[in-house]
Formats: sequence, C-alpha cells, structure tokens
Amino acid sequence: MFALILIHLIPADPIEVMMGERGVDPAAHAEAMKRLGLDQPLPVQYLTYVGHALKGASRPVDHHEYKRDG
Repeated sequence: MFALILIHLIPADPIEVMMGERGVDPAAHAEAMKRLGLDQPLPVQYLTYVGHALKGASRPVDHHEYKRDG
C-alpha cells in the first residue's frame, strides 16, 4: 500500500519518472497509464492492489519495458 500512496504523492508524473524523460509521446504515455492501471480512479487502484496482495501476486514492473527506442 505504501507504493500506491507514494505514486500519488510524488510531485511528478510517474510515467515520465519511469521512462526517465519529460515530454513522453502521448500515445506511449496513455498506453503505460492503462497497462499500470493508473488511468483508473484511486479507489479502483486500491482495490486492485488489495486483490493482488491477497492472492500473493506481485508483478514487478520492468522499467526498461517503457523506454522509448532511440
């Protein structure tokens, strides 16, 4: 739950932080938000997090997965 709270407290866009750059392509930004569930309302994100935690599912995010080529 700590990670979920931190994502919303940092003063930067979490997708731009993960990609390591500002001005990320809007299509790539939207895809990453959807893939990570950050496009959902906070209560939905929390319930998804709790559901995964109860199942013992942890899915670490590969930060390089969202890097742009070039």
